[in-house]
Amino acid sequence: KELTLNELLSNIGAYHWQIIGSLILFTALTTAIAYGLKKAKKNEAAAKFLCPPIFAVTLPGVLFTLILLYMILFTKDNILNAPLLILFILLWFGITLIFYAKVIDFDQIPGFDKISGLITFSGLTFLALLILLKLKIILLTFLSPLYAIGIVIALYTIWRKGFSKMFGKKDQ
Repeated sequence: KELTLNELLSNIGAYHWQIIGSLILFTALTTAIAYGLKKAKKNEAAAKFLCPPIFAVTLPGVLFTLILLYMILFTKDNILNAPLLILFILLWFGITLIFYAKVIDFDQIPGFDKISGLITFSGLTFLALLILLKLKIILLTFLSPLYAIGIVIALYTIWRKGFSKMFGKKDQ
């Protein structure tokens, strides 16, 4: 029998306290080392040191954000029923990036613009899906065409900016 994503998350969730402790320790150690490098006037070394941890924090954070959005929007789960590990990873994702931002400038991290593009693109995709789910096609027919055109242009512009950041193309 193949293991589903839901079963995998449930199996991992059985060890949530160990995982939470490891993530807190990971953040504390990497932030302390980078802060020490910054205090020693080695800003470039601090940025190079934090490259792998930033990606190690950001990618699971984006993944679990998408999982939580899926649970809320499509399966109609209550956020209070979400597994503790998913909620903690989202909190850890945000707090860790705030700590890292106090130590270095994210512009020094190669590829971070692509990750922020992925975040923008994913967020906009879920926003568009939410709009489609909540507004329904019937409501769009009663919407003034001027407002509908404005919404479409705004969504397209933001989507294109996220897409271009994700794939490294400059804005035109």
